[in-house]
Amino acid sequence: MKTVRIISGILLSLMLLFSETVGQIVNVLDEGIRIKNVNELFNDFSFEELVNFSNKQDTQAYDSLIQTLTSIEGVEESTAEEIINGEAFTNIYKDVTIQLIKYLRKDSDNKQTQDEVRALVSNAVSNIQIENVELSDEKKAEISDSIMNGLWSFIDSLYVKGDKVRAFYVFNFDNHNVFFNVRIVSVIACVVIIILLCIVLWSIGKSFLITGLISVVVSVPFVLIGIGKEAMIPIKGNAMFEVVRGFFKGFSLPILLYSIIGVILGIIAIIVGISAWLGEKERKDMKESKQIE
Repeated sequence: MKTVRIISGILLSLMLLFSETVGQIVNVLDEGIRIKNVNELFNDFSFEELVNFSNKQDTQAYDSLIQTLTSIEGVEESTAEEIINGEAFTNIYKDVTIQLIKYLRKDSDNKQTQDEVRALVSNAVSNIQIENVELSDEKKAEISDSIMNGLWSFIDSLYVKGDKVRAFYVFNFDNHNVFFNVRIVSVIACVVIIILLCIVLWSIGKSFLITGLISVVVSVPFVLIGIGKEAMIPIKGNAMFEVVRGFFKGFSLPILLYSIIGVILGIIAIIVGISAWLGEKERKDMKESKQIE
């Protein structure tokens, strides 16, 4: 029986570690995926790098844009890449990203339309300047249509993913974004796990001590992110993880507040846990003394 309780306690502790980590990560994503970070995103990364961080379909969309431009006589691949990653086209990606963020965060229920994107593409193509290459209006229109086909399928796929994210909610909080809903799930999961931990270990003191230690350990790295010292965290993730982490090179008050709350609650839980544990131990010793007498 004792072995079962120990194993159950370890499993519940790992689940608590996971739930608290998810809660803190959601706070980081909530602060990172905001319109204010769009300019920084495209200053640090080219369109090619960003699509390569995603899936095969996105890479194919980029390749389609390159093929469209290299089909023009006199345009080399290097020139096509320069155009696609240049300012005119980057402004398209910025606009698309801003509209997608608004939709994802439920700040807007409107998806960007195909006509809106077509207007952006036409404007970008009209400003293309290629050395020793003359582009007629008809050719520019043809290029716009070809680019639009590849780009729109990519944008449409992002909105399909966005619909799945927007569809996640709990307790009728459907008007709130996914970050709010995941926070709710994380908090409920932590409370349930702590209750189960108390039952399994037969000790409020031990349970609160474990909870407090986990909360402090999980929160400290996010305090570093909040004060702009994210480079001190010796954790490497995939390319997209590094993109998100790159948003936090400076001070971030929301992340700092959430993480400090985690540290404070952890310290309180440790103090309560030690106090309760000592009280439980004292009561146990008194009971054993009476039995001896």
